[in-house]
Amino acid sequence: MDQSIRRNIRQAVKQGSETYVQSLCQAQGDIDAAARYAVEVAIKSGKEGLVDQLVPLLSKSFAVYPLDVAAKAGSVRAVEQLIAFCDAEDDEALVLAARHGHTECVKRLLKECNPLQSDSQALYEAALHDHAAVVFQLVILSDAKAQDSRALIAACRAGHLEVVKHLLPFSSKIQCAQHGFAAAAENNHVDVVEFLIEADLPDPEDTFSLGLNVAAAKGHEQLVQILLWAIVRTGHAPRDFGQEALLAAATKGHAGMVKSLLEFAHKTAYPEAGLFAALQNGHDEVADVLVRRVNLDHVRELISDEEIEAKLDEAITRVDATKQHRELHANERRRVAQSNTSSSIEKSPARGARL
Repeated sequence: MDQSIRRNIRQAVKQGSETYVQSLCQAQGDIDAAARYAVEVAIKSGKEGLVDQLVPLLSKSFAVYPLDVAAKAGSVRAVEQLIAFCDAEDDEALVLAARHGHTECVKRLLKECNPLQSDSQALYEAALHDHAAVVFQLVILSDAKAQDSRALIAACRAGHLEVVKHLLPFSSKIQCAQHGFAAAAENNHVDVVEFLIEADLPDPEDTFSLGLNVAAAKGHEQLVQILLWAIVRTGHAPRDFGQEALLAAATKGHAGMVKSLLEFAHKTAYPEAGLFAALQNGHDEVADVLVRRVNLDHVRELISDEEIEAKLDEAITRVDATKQHRELHANERRRVAQSNTSSSIEKSPARGARL
């Protein structure tokens, strides 16, 4: 269709003259094409009343256009009118309605369209964009396990808790354990992680440990605390529990996280590697925490650089100095306490004599 005709149609729609728009479309060689374009402009301009006048000019077609425009805009009225003249069985309009969260449009299009098309693309789009109400409409009629439960994994990664709740009963819990849980932990979606902890995922100790490792690597301290307790509560902590997370936290310099991990980690977690990483990256606070918890001979075996060895010696010196400082303070407190006790004993006979 010629650009000048398109421009005339746009101007006519904006002016709102129903009769003029109709006559302009009828004057074209391809009345159907002109009417379809006018419908698009009317929907996008918020003048749905014009669609009523233009629908009689349409011919039946296998094209989705402009039903897809109406679905994307969420115009249920226009969708209802256009279904008879467009290919409503194609899932393009349904996918657009789902992506933009238009629940009523989705419900109407489901009467014409199979949501299983394109590996349940409509469900995936709704999950990805956090449209829980749309997911609720689609999940029973779609295949939530399509492409390794991609809709659920996307919702976990984005932190869409209500969507996750709708999808989990129909999706693969194995995929959720292997990919969804870690995706939620990596992006610090605490509410999603807490929900999944209670969701009876398979191999919980391994699933939670995987989440722990990525959370530690990203520096999500609150989430690390939650996952540590979750792993302990399983009663079956893996043998290398905490090793990877401890190394990641030490490498990034998260001293508080290192302290928490040391409290819970398995005794074989090999903190020596964490200390070496902290020394390499100049994280003195982490080094001071770890230097008291390692076999220093093992650490020295890892070091081949004199500069790193000097840093280790500095850390040992700092820790020893801190220990001596604490001992001096403790001795001073004891001396003051003993002095106060002696004074009170000496004063007691004097009071008795006065009485």
